[in-house]
Amino acid sequence: MTDELVKESIFQGVELHTETNNTEHHTSEISVTELIVRRGQPFTVTLRLRQPFNPDRHPLTVMAMAGPEPREDFGTMSYFGIPPSVRPSAKASWKLELHKNSAPHTGVLPLIITPPADAPIGEYILTASHRDEDTLLARLVVLFNTWCPEDGVFLPDEAERQEYVMSEQGIIYKGSGNYINSVSWDFGQFEDDMINSQDDHGVVYGKWGGSYVGGRSPSHWSGSHAILKHWLNINCHPVKFGQCWVFAGVMCSVMRLFGIPCRVVTNYSSAHDTNSNLTIDVYHADYGVRERESPDSVWNFHVWVEGWMKRPDLAVDGKFDGWQVLDPTPQEMSNGIFCCGPASVKAIQSGDVNLKYDVPFVFAEVNADCVDWLVKADGSKLKIFSDTKKVGQNISTKSVGSKKRRNITDNYKHREGSEKERNVFKYALTRDFTIDEEEEENEVEEENEEAMETSDGATTGTSRGAGAATGTSAGAGAATGTSRGAGAATGNSGGAGAATPDNIPLLPVSLRFREVSKPLNGKDVKLDLVLRSESRVARPLSINISVQAMRYNGSAVAHIQTEVKEEILQPGKGLSIPVLVLFSAYHKHMVQCDSMKVSAVVTDKENPDDVYLAESDVVLLDPPLSIIVSGPVRLNHETSVELIFKNPANETLTDCELTVSGSGLLRDETPWNYKAEMPQKQKSHQSWSELKQAGNERFKRGQYGEAAHLYSDAIRELEKSNKKNPEDLGILYSNRAASYLKDGNCGECVKDCSMSLELYPFNVKSLLRRAAAYEALERYRQAYVDYKTALQIDCNIAAAHDGTNRMTKALTEADGPSWREKLPPIPTVPLSVREKLSQQTTANTPTPNRAAQQNGSRETKRNTPSDKDMKRGQALKEEGNALVKKGEHKKAIEKYSQSLKHNPTEVTTFTNRALCYLSVRQYREAVRDCDEALVIDSSNIKALYRRAQAHKELKDVKASVDDLNNLLTVEPNNAAALKLLQEVQRKK
Repeated sequence: MTDELVKESIFQGVELHTETNNTEHHTSEISVTELIVRRGQPFTVTLRLRQPFNPDRHPLTVMAMAGPEPREDFGTMSYFGIPPSVRPSAKASWKLELHKNSAPHTGVLPLIITPPADAPIGEYILTASHRDEDTLLARLVVLFNTWCPEDGVFLPDEAERQEYVMSEQGIIYKGSGNYINSVSWDFGQFEDDMINSQDDHGVVYGKWGGSYVGGRSPSHWSGSHAILKHWLNINCHPVKFGQCWVFAGVMCSVMRLFGIPCRVVTNYSSAHDTNSNLTIDVYHADYGVRERESPDSVWNFHVWVEGWMKRPDLAVDGKFDGWQVLDPTPQEMSNGIFCCGPASVKAIQSGDVNLKYDVPFVFAEVNADCVDWLVKADGSKLKIFSDTKKVGQNISTKSVGSKKRRNITDNYKHREGSEKERNVFKYALTRDFTIDEEEEENEVEEENEEAMETSDGATTGTSRGAGAATGTSAGAGAATGTSRGAGAATGNSGGAGAATPDNIPLLPVSLRFREVSKPLNGKDVKLDLVLRSESRVARPLSINISVQAMRYNGSAVAHIQTEVKEEILQPGKGLSIPVLVLFSAYHKHMVQCDSMKVSAVVTDKENPDDVYLAESDVVLLDPPLSIIVSGPVRLNHETSVELIFKNPANETLTDCELTVSGSGLLRDETPWNYKAEMPQKQKSHQSWSELKQAGNERFKRGQYGEAAHLYSDAIRELEKSNKKNPEDLGILYSNRAASYLKDGNCGECVKDCSMSLELYPFNVKSLLRRAAAYEALERYRQAYVDYKTALQIDCNIAAAHDGTNRMTKALTEADGPSWREKLPPIPTVPLSVREKLSQQTTANTPTPNRAAQQNGSRETKRNTPSDKDMKRGQALKEEGNALVKKGEHKKAIEKYSQSLKHNPTEVTTFTNRALCYLSVRQYREAVRDCDEALVIDSSNIKALYRRAQAHKELKDVKASVDDLNNLLTVEPNNAAALKLLQEVQRKK
């Protein structure tokens, strides 16, 4: 018993030759102390025995195990030895042989071990058995082997292997398709020391807007090592925050570490098709119409990775081997989790969208068609352009062995517009190369409308189909394509049958944005909108230019400015319209944004169905940052580096941080805080009144962000002056509130209106603006109070009456019959204040136009109805609306008449009754009702239009033309009015 306890083990020791093995396996950059090998390639360990080795009498058996539950049928367990033994159940069989120069009789065994080329990668334990004894032979990590022809990730070119597996530095491309910029990325895959965390607790947490408190802005990161190290330090919780290029950079690092050839790829104008119909719908708002969001989007750029591997699961002949798309950014769920790929690039090119994994989604990202719609005031959508070439442009990756950009678009699709490209697109949609093209859908989709006050010929129009449209331009200064239109795809006519009075077909208008100077962050952005037409007649155009701050994923963050112009495009000549976006207007919005979308919607005033579109995605250039190394650089010695950065803006930059990182140079990211001083450039001083006037001019031009900025400057100047007048200050706050309201910033509008009312109590404009902001915020009780307060000052304010009616309806639906009990108290306006403010309101009210005075109509004061009368009047009006829908116009007239006895201030009741009079051919009565409506609201569109209709039927051409001209002064692009005007003028 004692002899057995002291008996020496047959195993004397093991040498792993880590440095030699790792060097031969291209893993010495990872470690030279831990054994890390690649599958399909032999490595050597030396086993020392205390006795000679005779394999015939005493075989040597080795077992390889990986994972918590190793199994032979999964390939995570393998038995092998000398002499060789193969177990039929093993999926992945390792091999073991003695080195040819070995001397077994000495007991020193140089063992050559080869993991199979299809072994699962991971951490393995090797144990050896000999003469009924077991010992730990080695702990090792097995990785993919791109140098091994039998490995599924084999890459034959050595330069590509060095680039896509061994290189620790790379370039990621950002910007926009026509304005590409790059950022260096430190992959650091071999530094000491899965990707998205939207639903599976990965490495990086994605966020595309808002505050980045609690983490780092995605633009902070310049490499993967800092992210992975931080992830490890916080117990493998997601690192905040990342966006697509961060996800891709980290995933590329991990893929290269595992040994899979990997490269980062950027797709410009990348489609996000949520309903898999290969169509991206983009909505543009007509002037005065709120922007409409689309579930689809086109990202300026999107970054994913490609991994090189065989795909025997798709085809045995290797048809789909090679580069595979893996997209770590969480966009859409695939089989219940946020993931995408691997999707074969060859399958994407051939349109084989039936193949796994997520080929349809990636195919849409590079191939979807874009359809642009103009959303009109009545909710109808006018198709203005269909672009088959916009999506999937300049697909880019870093070149092998250099810092040049490589365009790999041809890998993903055939040449845009070619017959082969269109056939593949059709095949992806139908899985049938023989199917005929289907007819296009109707180009106008109209939504259902309810009450009659929102539905009639003057506002809904009768046009169907876009007349013409241009392509879009991505990138500052990029040119558009040629114009096309419904019924004019060849460019020989503009619009669906549109022609001049001489029957000369109109040629379409081409338009593009031209860059005047490079768009430098910190400086004003200057563009020209260039228009041209070969038509032989002058084209009166309405031009709506808007600028939005955009995230790179296609979502709008803020409206910067809008400008509406009326221009005449002379025959055969060009027209250049300057577009100026001031730094003061965009800088606050662009802090967390990636580009500015400048768009122009151009409408032919004489042919309103001819609508043209141009867009430019302006990517601001960052100011130059120079790094100068002082003196010679020697290994393992400190060196000095000088950083040079010049602030281009006329404002002091505060809370700035400089972060330096580098694989092999710095162990961790090193931050420095500093403050950049404003350049010594003096601004000319302006008085508060001059600033106010400048703000008013910007407001009139639709540049609401710049107007708010100027009003803010005026407020500061007035508050500093010795002549501070509360009423002047209150007006400035009210003006700034109007700018905020136009920009959709309702919260700030409420704050400014409240401040204005403290300084200038019962200011009607402030009350109405705050009411409108409350209404937009769905704070209906507060809105009702402000509307009612305004009516105490002047009971003839149509906007206040309409607002009160809307709030009454909304509150009744929300709170039931007792809604008034929940209202805040309505302040009582003192009589003296009423008289003073009412006189000011009357003095500021424009003199009624001639149209409002026709047929003997005159302004009359109307007593404000009681709440009871208003409620009864509203109920009777709704009964009238219901009768109109049934076509019972005479009965509806009776209901409207009863309603007006209770509430003679309701303008829509007059216009609705006028419509009924038109229907029963009582044209003079229709004129009288429109007269009454125009006394209440002198620019009411429906009253002007319906009175023009009545005058036309009464053969009073001049009066009809006057009404229509007055209408078009208020709403220049009203299609129904323009059409009626043409009809009336032909009767002259």
